[in-house]
Amino acid sequence: MKYNKKEIIEGLKNNPSKTINDHLEIIKDKNIKIETRILIINIL
Repeated sequence: MKYNKKEIIEGLKNNPSKTINDHLEIIKDKNIKIETRILIINIL
């Protein structure tokens, strides 16, 4: 799920809490991927 800036602004106008939640999920997802990468590197 990728958003461009215009979509984000529209989303914030129309449905702020859902848009923010979606972004938090995306950020959380990226952080989890980074953490798993770090774990894998540490194991190796």
